[in-house]
Amino acid sequence: MTIAASRQYDAIDRLIVFGEQLEVAVELLTAGTLAKARMALVAVDNLADLLLPQHADPVFLSGEGSWWYRLAQVLREGAQSDPQ
Repeated sequence: MTIAASRQYDAIDRLIVFGEQLEVAVELLTAGTLAKARMALVAVDNLADLLLPQHADPVFLSGEGSWWYRLAQVLREGAQSDPQ
């Protein structure tokens, strides 16, 4: 699931997906094999990728550097909408 796809869910759906993915990561980690431990690491990394923007956006918007963050966001959106 990509970050864009995760934003299609509401807060409850995201919490359920987070819990399920965390449960799978724990199961993989407790299996005791190196390969499954690596898969658990990938799953937890994906969780961090999903949660970080949700946490970072309000933090950056409320900070002193919010003008810089807003400018970077506008530039990113402009680049995404560019048909090239």
